[in-house]
Amino acid sequence: METALAPFERFPIDELVEIANLQKIRLLGLFGQERKSGCILTQLNTVIRDYEDLLVGIQKMRFDLGLDEFKRGQLLPTEIERRIQEETDRRDQEKVQEAIRLVDEIFERNNIPKKLAEYRHAQNSDKETDARAPEEKYVQQR
Repeated sequence: METALAPFERFPIDELVEIANLQKIRLLGLFGQERKSGCILTQLNTVIRDYEDLLVGIQKMRFDLGLDEFKRGQLLPTEIERRIQEETDRRDQEKVQEAIRLVDEIFERNNIPKKLAEYRHAQNSDKETDARAPEEKYVQQR
């Protein structure tokens, strides 16, 4: 006696695997026809895409059900952007450090005391402070 649940006595993923196997047989049959005729069969492209989608769907289900272990990490767009920004920041920092090193070399070559350089830096900082809003000056002075 067959009930309405009979097709589901097996796991649906097993049914999908059988369908994938059938699709593969169809794919290989069309490929054989294509080779014999020497002409490209456009139907083969459709069957290949359908087979590919089916395989990807089955694998996704296996991951979701915990039957297979996912061994490759996925980078989310925000993660990719973060890594790009970190690399950009690192390069910028290297450029700043190189500029500082070059300025120090110039001071040494020209016998400019570092105190003078610090004084000039302080003057430039004061000019930047003057360009800020009054409340920012107050916070910086404290």
